[in-house]
Amino acid sequence: MESIYEKDLRGQNGVSILVVRDGNVVDTIAKRDVKNGKDIKTTIDVDVQKKVYEQLKNDQGAGVVMQPKTGEVLALVSTPSYDPNDFALGMTTAKWDSLNNDKNRPLENRFTGLYTPGSTFKAFTAAAALDSKTITADEDMGQAKDKKWQKDNSWGDYFVKTTAAYDGKADLQNALIYSDNTYFAKVALKMGIKTYTDKLNSYGFNDQMDFPFTIPASSYGEESDLKKDITLADTGYGQGKLQISPLHLTAFYASFENNGSIPKPYLIYQDGKAETWKKDAISSGTVETLKKALTNTYSSYDSENPTKALGKTGTAQVNEKEIGWLCSANKDYAITLMVDNAEDRNGSLYVTPLMKALWRTLQ
Repeated sequence: MESIYEKDLRGQNGVSILVVRDGNVVDTIAKRDVKNGKDIKTTIDVDVQKKVYEQLKNDQGAGVVMQPKTGEVLALVSTPSYDPNDFALGMTTAKWDSLNNDKNRPLENRFTGLYTPGSTFKAFTAAAALDSKTITADEDMGQAKDKKWQKDNSWGDYFVKTTAAYDGKADLQNALIYSDNTYFAKVALKMGIKTYTDKLNSYGFNDQMDFPFTIPASSYGEESDLKKDITLADTGYGQGKLQISPLHLTAFYASFENNGSIPKPYLIYQDGKAETWKKDAISSGTVETLKKALTNTYSSYDSENPTKALGKTGTAQVNEKEIGWLCSANKDYAITLMVDNAEDRNGSLYVTPLMKALWRTLQ
């Protein structure tokens, strides 16, 4: 942030060009007054920032906390971290080399990156399908036999796989709680490319967010990719060619606490002023349906759920690696936690207790 706001913070030295004779000033040829740097007050809450960092400090990860109705960003965390004073005060070659060669990549700013979102993206698919009237919340899409499904035999040996069978029908609520990949794959195919991509674009895909840090635009890949049924189906449950930032995920989940409008994240304090990025992105009826379903979903991870938060986990598989996610929100906070290289720690199952602990510290 110091780098981003350098011009405002630095100020300008004063200078005078004088004619001096016998130690006395006899003329001033030119003068430039001192211009002090501006004070900048950010929205970052140092206590919230510390609490997020404490949960992620042992991992390669990112954390974002936002006020859902205003867009004020209360925390931006990237771990592992480093001491910025080392750069200001000077560091040894050995210290610089250790930072550059560290396999955990402490110099990488993870909250500005794009990642595969995994099942956290099912909330996007659900919102798009409900608002386009592709499905109803109580519609039974049918459970997959042996926890795997394919559209037809043209898919060859490729199947969409899911992790759990469950009692009851394959409706939206069960599909979210049990994270049924086959349900959302079917929903994406039923929506079709145009309806789906139009909705995703209305949620901010392919639109770079106006934010002080450069956050690349989230993407679902080229439409030519989605013409392949397998890619379209995989997109429905958060895989495919999807790439999204933690900040975008947080803003989207905040919309369920902001009457369906996606807030515009901002960093310079404006006394609680509300900024909107995508107004009325989700209809009020769909917000009501998904808010209830996602609250029940988060409660399945946290049976007490004292904060009455909504949320969804996600485990994204990328080239034999896994990214663990959990997005959550209530009226006070929208939160995303991400842990990279989580394949040996059960993906999102590793992140869940971190989120539970964070919510309790925020009460």
